[in-house]
This record gives sequence, structure tokens and C-alpha cells, in this order.
Amino acid sequence: MSVLEQLALRLRVERGERADELTFSQRGATLSVRLVFEGARLRGRLDTPLGFDFELRELRESDYYDFFSKPELTFDDPAFDDALLVRGEPLRTRRLLTPELRSALVELARLATPLQIDRLGLEATLARSSPSADELWALIVAAGAVLDGMQPKRRPARAYR
Repeated sequence: MSVLEQLALRLRVERGERADELTFSQRGATLSVRLVFEGARLRGRLDTPLGFDFELRELRESDYYDFFSKPELTFDDPAFDDALLVRGEPLRTRRLLTPELRSALVELARLATPLQIDRLGLEATLARSSPSADELWALIVAAGAVLDGMQPKRRPARAYR
């Protein structure tokens, strides 16, 4: 049984036509895991994109030249600030990136590199040749926590008086 077949059983989803890819819906997002030469690529797309500009990814050397034209947002969270570069509309981005979501992002960045997130969703690569079903499962769980944290929070309905 292939790694993706094991994963499909664990997720309780049907396999598609492509032998190297598994696509499924989960908590307001569509996720796709594709086996590639360098490991596995995960793409998660939010069913409802964020309504503001937002970019989060690993810091690259070229980013040092952009800091004045595109300022970075920091959160007084050393583990998060040292791992990831955040740019976007400041007020909404700060509201979105709760401590719980920042923790989930650090975990996802630990598992997958490169990692890139924007208002539409995320892309991550698990750089392991022949990843196991358990490694892919950990990646999906981490990505699911991030995508879940990016969903609009529903407020309880108020009763009329």
C-alpha cells in the first residue's frame, strides 16, 4: 500500500485519479498533498480568503534589502519572530496572529521548508525523500491547525430581548 493510500485511509477520504496526489476538504479549506522528487508539497486553500493583504514566510537574505520599503511586523514572540517574516495590514494581521496561531505556525515551519502563507492559504514542502505516512500526517495536522486559526471566528448569536 502506498504512502498516499495509507494517508487516505487515515483521513477517511477517497483517492483521486492522480497516483502522486491526494486532495481533500477539511475545516473550511481544501488541502492537496503531492509527492514530488524532493519530498512532498502541501497546498491549502481557504474556502473564504482573508479580506486583507497578508504574507508570511521564512526570512530570506534578499529580505534585508526590502525592510524599508516593506516593513516587517513583529510580535514580541522570539520563537515566532526569529522563524518567520510577516508583512501585511498591521491591525488585521496582529488580530489574526493570536498566540495559538503563532505557535501552530512555528510548528509548521519546523516541519516544512519552504513555507509560504498569504490571504488565500498556504504552501509548504516536506523536504524528505520518500516521506512516511506518519510524516505526512504530522504535516497535515500542523497545516490544519494553521488553516483553522486563519478562519473567521464565529461569534455566538445573541438572543433578542
